[in-house]
Amino acid sequence: MKKGICIVLLILPLVWIQQSFAYADVLHQTADTIPDAEILLDEGSVTFVYDVRQNKFDIVYEYTRIIKINKEAAIDEWGNIEIRYNPLVRYNEKVTIIEAYTQNSNDNGEIVQHHLPKTNVYDQSISRRESALKAAMPQVQVGSIIYYTYKITSNNYLMLRSWSFQNTIPVKQSKYTMTVSPFYSYYWILQGAQDFDQYVQSVENVKRYIRSRNAGYENNTYQNTVYIFEMNDIPALALEPYISSYDNYRIRLDFQLYQIQTIDSRTIDFFTNWDQLSSTILNDKDFRGFLRAKKSHLSKYHNIDSLLKLPELERYNYAHNYVKNNFSLRGESIQPNKNIRELHQERRGNSASLNLYTISLLKILEINSRAIISSSRENGRIKYDYPFLHFFDNILIFSEIENMFIISDATKPHLHNYLIPKHLINDKGFLLEYNTKEWIDLTPAVVSETRTIIQTTIDSTGGRSNVSVNFTNYHAAIMRELYDNSTENVIQHFKTSNTEIPKESVSVVHYLDRNSPLQISFTKKYPYFTLADNIYMSAFDGFNLSENPFFAAHREMPIDFNYLSKNSLISSITIPENYSFIHLPESYSVDNNLYRCNFTVVERNKVLILRLEYEIKEVEYSPQYYKDLQEFYNLIVQYGAITIAAKKN
Repeated sequence: MKKGICIVLLILPLVWIQQSFAYADVLHQTADTIPDAEILLDEGSVTFVYDVRQNKFDIVYEYTRIIKINKEAAIDEWGNIEIRYNPLVRYNEKVTIIEAYTQNSNDNGEIVQHHLPKTNVYDQSISRRESALKAAMPQVQVGSIIYYTYKITSNNYLMLRSWSFQNTIPVKQSKYTMTVSPFYSYYWILQGAQDFDQYVQSVENVKRYIRSRNAGYENNTYQNTVYIFEMNDIPALALEPYISSYDNYRIRLDFQLYQIQTIDSRTIDFFTNWDQLSSTILNDKDFRGFLRAKKSHLSKYHNIDSLLKLPELERYNYAHNYVKNNFSLRGESIQPNKNIRELHQERRGNSASLNLYTISLLKILEINSRAIISSSRENGRIKYDYPFLHFFDNILIFSEIENMFIISDATKPHLHNYLIPKHLINDKGFLLEYNTKEWIDLTPAVVSETRTIIQTTIDSTGGRSNVSVNFTNYHAAIMRELYDNSTENVIQHFKTSNTEIPKESVSVVHYLDRNSPLQISFTKKYPYFTLADNIYMSAFDGFNLSENPFFAAHREMPIDFNYLSKNSLISSITIPENYSFIHLPESYSVDNNLYRCNFTVVERNKVLILRLEYEIKEVEYSPQYYKDLQEFYNLIVQYGAITIAAKKN
């Protein structure tokens, strides 16, 4: 990934330049290789509008998008509008669709516009900090042109919205216009490209006026500078499996406020370095309330004196288990939304509240614990050059126990107390300490394993299998969440098209013990077929990987598996005494720096034991190893799909 340099911009009101659109320019395309859809125009602007009455600036964003639907597969995804915004009162964000219509050509070749009816527009709450205005565009079909323009007003001057030049479909033209003034100063960073196709800077001839309540500062004047960023013919961002975040590779602009210059010539700095970021967060009243909690605050809810008599590891687990068992997660943030008393009253809070509570309890229990700010994988990797605050959305726990450093999280009840949620395994986190700049690697060293044992017997009554599956670490957490104390969920996950799993045969062990492996066992009929005097059997009864996830001919992005994993399939097949195995496959083994795959076949007195084990040795691989991994998964699919034959004596 290429990353542009950080360049300072001073951002304020903006003049939005509209583009005319000619339908005929894109009406006819005949190439069979055209994409499902394409963005003909993405245009955005940001303006800081001065409110004379309140003597403040409001931020106004305006966006226009024009999309052409080329294939039916694109209708559901691109025939609908979704506009995300922050519903918190302090940001006062409001979304208004200015105009939206679908443009089609009728049988006579005439252009027909179908305008978006108000009944097709609705608001949806996603979380406390995120909502979406959604709309279903009318009369969308192959060949349609979709046009919509909308406006967002906001008070969030701290973090301007990012601008993405690239999308998952091709973009013909992407243009972003900004106007800057002397009052707000931002850093911006260009990711994924070296430069713009067009970059224009100009100064407005108009002098603007701003009023101040302070005596002597009436009718101050300033001039805006206009910046235009434009890129053309941007290829689609390929959708490929095992990507940490598409925002790591998407061409985009990000912004961060670093200074405000007031009318009376005062300067207010914001996050100009990492030390300042740490101090700002640590000095926050709500944040500080957790980290400075006293024994008396927590003794209302915990028998601290008795707990201090326990070994260090038991105290560590007590703190995590208490939070996981007693509080529920409501949103993710680095800013706590509840204090200690409110958490106990309401029994829920955001990720910052829950993990800061855990840190405060650990500290009272004499375990050295500190806070880490981290970023979800969907945000992309952290930019280390400059503290872009909006990339951070979670607090993690950094503890020292028994001479070990452990990074943990107390928001996910199904997760081991030594692990963090897999969506937060995102390169590094920043340790919050005064006068310290330390990055902590968030990649867990543990291996998550799924071990499946299938014991199959075929006799005169048919075939049946006893299946036992053991899950550890992240695999266990995933299955605990899927199981959710419901036997039906287990049956739905493991059943195949031609066999059912009796409900009474299902057994789940260690569902509530998050620090132990999860064990699931059940019995099922074993499907096989006969032809003449032969029996044909699946080696691993459908528990094997059936498709290679790496089907593309080549790849340009790194392969990110999120965490280390290992899979083992052990199958024993017992056949009737009057049958013998024939044409058995040969054992195979490969072990290198990238991966390990081991397939063995052993026959013992009418019992065939097959073992397929495979594991990756790195979490992330560069694209140069794509073909190697593709071949690795071909081996897994090949040996997992083997059919075993037995002939009647």
